[in-house]
Amino acid sequence: MSWSVATRGGASNKPSSRRQTPNRQSPQGAGASEDTTGSPADEFDFNFQELSLEKTITKALKTSEEIASVTVDESLDATDRALYILRSGQDIQKQSVLQNLPDLFAYNPTKTLDAVMPAIKTFLDTADEDIQLIAADNFWRVLEHQAVSTTAYSGSFLPIVLKLIAHKDGAIASYWMETLVEVVGYLSRDVVQRQVLPIAIERGQLRQPSTYRCSACQLLGKMALKLDQNTLKKDVLPLVQTLCQDIDYEVRGCMCLLLDRFCKALSGDQHTNKVILDELTELAGDEESSVRLASIETIVNMLDVLDDDVCVSVIVPLVTTFIKSKLGLEDWTTSEFAFHFGPLCHKLSPHLDDSGKEEFLATFRRLALVGSAPGSVAPVPGAPRLNSVHSPPITGLKLPPIGFGYNSEDRNSQCRRNSAYNFPCMVQFAGSKHFKSELAATFSALCNDANPMVRATIAMCFHKVASQIGNNAISLLPNLLSLLKSDSLEVIEGIIPNLSDTLDSMANSSTNLLSSSARISQSASNDVITAILSCERTIRESLNWRLHQSLLATIAGTVTSLVYDVIYHKLVPVVLDVLKARLVVPVLEETCRTYCVLLRNNYCSDWRTDMINVATKELGRGKGCHQRLLFVHLCKCVMDFFSKSFFKLHFYEPLLELYNDPVLNVRLRFSYLLPKMKRLLKLPSDRVLLQKLEYSVRKMTSVENTSPEIRSHILDMDDIHIVVESLSNHSNSHEDADDIRKEEEERMLFEMEEKTEKGKTKVGGLVRRVSKGNVVAKQTIVKRNSVGAMETEKGKPSKGVKGTSSLTPTHGSSKRVLITSSKPVSGPGGIRRRDSTGVIPPSRKTSGGSNVTTKKSSTTTSVSGKNIGKRS
Repeated sequence: MSWSVATRGGASNKPSSRRQTPNRQSPQGAGASEDTTGSPADEFDFNFQELSLEKTITKALKTSEEIASVTVDESLDATDRALYILRSGQDIQKQSVLQNLPDLFAYNPTKTLDAVMPAIKTFLDTADEDIQLIAADNFWRVLEHQAVSTTAYSGSFLPIVLKLIAHKDGAIASYWMETLVEVVGYLSRDVVQRQVLPIAIERGQLRQPSTYRCSACQLLGKMALKLDQNTLKKDVLPLVQTLCQDIDYEVRGCMCLLLDRFCKALSGDQHTNKVILDELTELAGDEESSVRLASIETIVNMLDVLDDDVCVSVIVPLVTTFIKSKLGLEDWTTSEFAFHFGPLCHKLSPHLDDSGKEEFLATFRRLALVGSAPGSVAPVPGAPRLNSVHSPPITGLKLPPIGFGYNSEDRNSQCRRNSAYNFPCMVQFAGSKHFKSELAATFSALCNDANPMVRATIAMCFHKVASQIGNNAISLLPNLLSLLKSDSLEVIEGIIPNLSDTLDSMANSSTNLLSSSARISQSASNDVITAILSCERTIRESLNWRLHQSLLATIAGTVTSLVYDVIYHKLVPVVLDVLKARLVVPVLEETCRTYCVLLRNNYCSDWRTDMINVATKELGRGKGCHQRLLFVHLCKCVMDFFSKSFFKLHFYEPLLELYNDPVLNVRLRFSYLLPKMKRLLKLPSDRVLLQKLEYSVRKMTSVENTSPEIRSHILDMDDIHIVVESLSNHSNSHEDADDIRKEEEERMLFEMEEKTEKGKTKVGGLVRRVSKGNVVAKQTIVKRNSVGAMETEKGKPSKGVKGTSSLTPTHGSSKRVLITSSKPVSGPGGIRRRDSTGVIPPSRKTSGGSNVTTKKSSTTTSVSGKNIGKRS
């Protein structure tokens, strides 16, 4: 690799672009410019001339003395090396020692405490601001990681911290004050009372600067739960009252935010709590809006420790007065109040009557519609109107982010966004019965808000609202469709992860129960899938592959909520298009899993046949190696989702065809599955498949240039022993139990299909009843080919067809029969009984094919396996 370096003549050391070099004189004349867009030979000459400008550095960048000054003896251990660097190293080396201070204590705590810490103390007296910042941060990390005991920390670290909080540089002093505030919670009560409390009291005096008084507020708030009640009442509480009445509004606001800690520490003393509540009431009416908002946040944090009488007599009137008299006078406070309004309503809900709840709900509706188009929401009686002519417009407030990156939103949009964030809390506050009358219009307005970040916030909590309102969840369908059809990726990213839960809530609505299973109606399913397809097109055009992957996983979760007819005709083609597209690997792998879920939940055999045929033809025998690689991954997913018999019936032989693929990567990926494919087989029923597998392996190993990885996977097959059915009927392994469960689910799916077909036949008048309640069809013998296709044969009653409880492959004339039944099947050993799981083991024939019994002239016919190599 060549590097562009600077010349000795003082030229810039920035790498020069070969596409944008200045014009040079051509050999033909000084005024002619060189043509760099000619033939490839001319361009090569031009690049060669530019390459000649790079010159080798003949002078070392560092002298031997400079290199020696930063060289450390490698024989020194970690603590000796750190001690040497602190005494004679450079600043950047000393920063490294400070950053690795927790590791030094983990390596040798005694030597680090006795030798390294004194050197650090001496070094920090004259260190610059960058080093002081690193040291302050790592002094806190040492205690956070419990690298030393609190006793050792109090003796070695705390004196350094207490000394440096009085540093003459204000920035450095603030760094160490933050460290002291953090470590107070870990120190013992005695150390806090003797060493930290006097500093907090001294800094809290009125003669100190406002920054000192603010730091005193933070220290007192941290010490509140450390000190005993007598010390709090005698030494701390008077200072707290003084700071709540400070002349500086920043000090008042800082102390107001910490009053809830003193209320918790003195929860048993009613007189003391009354003093704190009096101060809080006064701060709630402060002239500064930031102090008033701090009082609201403190009320939210304090409600957990206040009794019911105090909440009813003090807190509720205080909040009501704040809403009526203060909210809206200075509209820039509105968005912050909206952020705390949800928790406030939730905690005050047990203490409010119906009229109080209606008033709070009306306030929430006003907050949720600030700056939007005027609606029919009634204002709170006696409260000033937001955005009225008497108040300036709301612009530009920034709050902590709620889920997405923070943009320069105006305050109106931020207020609506905070209201959307609190919407689930307000639904619980109002109750599901009152959602339609109180909050439905507001919810619809937020879902159709002009600001995409507001819609994104309401999209993230959509599933919670749908689950809270119960039977009315289906009424949210128009809003869901609006969010899914949005062209904003932030909105889509908010609605997609929990879309399955949202649809489940809608499907479980009492007005949308279809027979025995809860699914959304067909028209609603059609609308939802149309919106999902629109969402998929938007995501694919944006090239956001992570969001695309999330959407495909969500599609797999919709099979339990939507009507499968619509899923098959609309979603399955889109999933197939994604499989055939050249997309990133995570998206394609997720698509394979989604395709398997759609295939597994497909109750129609014809549709299953089509899906399997398309996967085998378009992927397994695709022209591009990417399709065949994806088919290998699809087969791996089929092994995970389906039973062994299903895989052997439909995918085993198409997968074996890849043993002689012309692309090495396909053969390599196929070889990964060879051990697992061998583990699926059972003797004697799968003897033919075993012979084909061994034939494929022999062909792969006979090639001279076989990859070592492929040979390694083939060698792994020698450690796998094929199970013999007669010895594994009573196996209780986890793998066998899981396979039996999958077979039972597939059998239930096929039985459901048969019941559906019988119901359709009854409606058409093609079924006649016979004695003993048996139902016999006129044209009902059902055969399936190798991929599950159905054929009919006239004149044979369906009640004569017997089968197994699983997908049993039958080799003969390239046809296989899929038969499911819960009746016992006669075999060579007599009547087979159900196992402990209630599932009848598959009936296998010892000749390599499967044993299928059909009632024809009272005889049992075995289908020959001589045509096993042919494919339909």
